[in-house]
Amino acid sequence: MKRSRENRRCGFSKKSRNPQTEKVLRIDEESLPSGGVGATDSRHWNQLPPEIMACIFTFLPIRNSLVASRVNRSWNSISTVSARCTRHLSVTKSDMHFTSSAFERLLDRFPSLQSLHFSTDEELPLEILESIANSPASRDLRSLRAFVISNCVVGRQPAMDAIARFTRLEELELDGALITGHSLRLLAESCPDLRAVSCQEILATLPDLAMLLQRCPALSVLEGVNLSVYHELELDAPPGPDLPSSAALRLLAGL
Repeated sequence: MKRSRENRRCGFSKKSRNPQTEKVLRIDEESLPSGGVGATDSRHWNQLPPEIMACIFTFLPIRNSLVASRVNRSWNSISTVSARCTRHLSVTKSDMHFTSSAFERLLDRFPSLQSLHFSTDEELPLEILESIANSPASRDLRSLRAFVISNCVVGRQPAMDAIARFTRLEELELDGALITGHSLRLLAESCPDLRAVSCQEILATLPDLAMLLQRCPALSVLEGVNLSVYHELELDAPPGPDLPSSAALRLLAGL
């Protein structure tokens, strides 16, 4: 009786109920997984269209994606399709072993990557960078973020040599790395589509920077430039493009 009075007070009555609304709102208990709404059952997941499942799988972390691929043949097939369509991947050491062989298998599984971001809490070994550079997947890589230790202040840097082989690179973010003038020239020659470069410090001369800005016209972000060492470095610098220092400074100011 009390519930009936409350319903009448709120404007509800048996006569005023809409059968169509009740039909929409009614939950068919037989269609729910055993155990209620919160329970999970792969049989009900499998009722989703494969393209929806593949889309969901693209949001899974690497470890979860690998686990899902072992549930059954259907999920394995969907996981494989999803991996081949994945464009962005974030990787931490909790996801996998950081070895060359592990990364070769990873890149075989995700062949269409355009963005590869590593956790910046731990150093990315040189052997991993070289494995990525040797993989066909590196041809389409547009964005790379990692914690790379490179403390050479002049001359060649093996880590940057590997990165320069990502010829379609547009965004480069290297925590902990120093980029020398030699590496900056290498990036300018190999990666003309660069739009953003960020690192701990760029130790280069103005001619080095001028070459980068000329070869990479879309460059709009350049973080870490240290001009305080310009005069010291310029003594040993190779000839740069025919661009006065004042003009190079104006280009930098325009970023």
